[in-house]
Amino acid sequence: MSRKAFTLIELLVVITVITVLAALLFPVFSTAREKGRQMTCLNNIRQLGMASVMYAQDWDDWYLPACLHPDMDATKPAIALWFQLVQPYLKNWDLIKCLSHGGGAGYKGIAGSYGYICSGTSDDPNDPNFSGLPRFGTLAQIHNPTQMILFAEIPLAGCRACPEYHTHTPLLHMHFWARPVEHTRHMQGANYAFLTVTPNGFATR
Repeated sequence: MSRKAFTLIELLVVITVITVLAALLFPVFSTAREKGRQMTCLNNIRQLGMASVMYAQDWDDWYLPACLHPDMDATKPAIALWFQLVQPYLKNWDLIKCLSHGGGAGYKGIAGSYGYICSGTSDDPNDPNFSGLPRFGTLAQIHNPTQMILFAEIPLAGCRACPEYHTHTPLLHMHFWARPVEHTRHMQGANYAFLTVTPNGFATR
C-alpha cells in the first residue's frame, strides 16, 4: 500500500499556520508570566509590610526606620537599612527582590527591588518633601497613616522610595540610597504597601 508524502506547498502551509499561532500565543504567554511575577511581587511587598508591623510591635511601637543610625543621630553613618532590619522576621533575602526586576545592587551591594517610605527629610507639612513622619518615631506620630505608602518599587535595594514630586538633589538621592518610585514595572503598573489603621492597631494593605 503506497503512502503519499506531503508536498512542499502543504509543508509551507503548515509552517505558516504554526508561525501565525505562535505569534498570537506568545504575547498571551508573556502576559500571563508577567502577571504571575506581579502577584509574586505583591506578595513580597505584603510580607515586607507585615514584617515592618512586627518590628514596631517588638520595639514599643517605634516604626521601622529607613536607616538605623547610632543613637538615632542621622549625622552618623548608618548601621543598617530597613531591609536588613526586617530579615529576622522574613528569613528570606529573596523577598526583597522582584522577579520582573531581578534586584539592583544597593546598600553594601545587597540586591533588591524595593524602597521604604521617604521619611525624615522634612517635618514641615508645607514642604513638598514632607512624607508624614519624622526620621525616627512611633506609630502614633505618623501623619495621616491611612494615606501612608510604606513600600514601593525602585531600581535597587535602597532606603527610600521617593515620590516624583520630591525635590531632593541628586546628591541626596545617592547619599541615602534613595530613588524615585518605578510606576511602570508591571505592565505599566506597580505594587505598593499602604499603612492602615484597624481596631487592633496598625496594619498594612
